Amino acid sequence: MTAIHVTGIHVTAIHVTAIHVTGSKRPGWAARIESPPPGTMAPMTYFGRASLALALAGVAVIGLGGCAQSGATVATFQVAGDQTYRIQLVTQEQIDHVKALIAGSQEGLIPNGKVVRDDPGVNAPWSWHIDPKSLEFADITTEVCDGLPEYVEDHTITSDYYCPWLAKAIKLEGPGAN
Repeated sequence: MTAIHVTGIHVTAIHVTAIHVTGSKRPGWAARIESPPPGTMAPMTYFGRASLALALAGVAVIGLGGCAQSGATVATFQVAGDQTYRIQLVTQEQIDHVKALIAGSQEGLIPNGKVVRDDPGVNAPWSWHIDPKSLEFADITTEVCDGLPEYVEDHTITSDYYCPWLAKAIKLEGPGAN
């Protein structure tokens, strides 16, 4: 999967290696297209960069509509009141369970799922996500998969599964969230 980064907006499913649009020291915007191998593009003029940046910003906004089209329902979990991570929900049962957790249910409090590394999916800025097909909610899990999201990121948690005991469902977005 490739991505477009436009001043903090992250859009996936656009077939471009990477586009970064950042602020320029000059008035207006500057843009740089990166694709392997780096540095193979000729430098662009200031006005060319500004025009490209405006065009890419438009593509990013249009691309955001594409993200909504995917129909992803996403739950956000806060761990130990400190860090958050997001999981895509793929079944009505998962969606209903997260709704119940947000409403105060005490059953199946621990999200438990297989970690997919080097692919943030819906879990950016982390570099990993939970495989939504493996997601289940448990009352008790082993300690080996418990911890903060940063422990998955830095490989402190070496388990293939992540099951933060202190996770709390705080938000549900997307189809079926209401």
